[in-house]
Amino acid sequence: MTNHFSLYTLLTAVCLLPLSSHALDFEADIQPILKKKCFKCHSGPKAKKGLRWDKAEVIAEWIKEGKDSVIIPGSPVKSLMFVKTDQGRKSHPDGMPPLRRGEPLSESELRLVAKWITEGAKMNAGDAGSSAKKMVTEDVDKIHGWTNLSGQTIKAGFVRLEEKAVVLKLESGKETTYPMSKLTPESRQQAKKLAEGQ
Repeated sequence: MTNHFSLYTLLTAVCLLPLSSHALDFEADIQPILKKKCFKCHSGPKAKKGLRWDKAEVIAEWIKEGKDSVIIPGSPVKSLMFVKTDQGRKSHPDGMPPLRRGEPLSESELRLVAKWITEGAKMNAGDAGSSAKKMVTEDVDKIHGWTNLSGQTIKAGFVRLEEKAVVLKLESGKETTYPMSKLTPESRQQAKKLAEGQ
């Protein structure tokens, strides 16, 4: 794979970070960035390429040494997560998120991701990812009311927002996709806010 980022980008991402006496925490520092910028395509059972940023144990499986690894602890320059998001910030065709599919990571967000990887890409400071798992499942498990244009309301959890549809988790545990065009303006706005992590 060809790396398209500059030495300046990497230096900016790692060396210019403010000095801190503690390592970054995945749940507090990295997960909110992923939720805001990556969940649109990389959450739920139908996540692109099986890469789910909303499930801690899946993320842990992608943290390893190897060619074209998503996350290589200690090496953002070799980690596809960093490379692709850096390209996305520059509107590169291979960058993430894809062009016109979402807002790229800001410089400050990219610096945090690089620092987290440099520090070893630990899921959290303590117990191997359990708190991160708890955090990412809380929003999905929270039940909201969703009303369609016919005035019918269902109770379901928000999973993710797709291009023209919202994916909901029914109380039975089953996921369903519902067209945004058939929801009331209030329910559409609710979906957008939840997708943005508000």
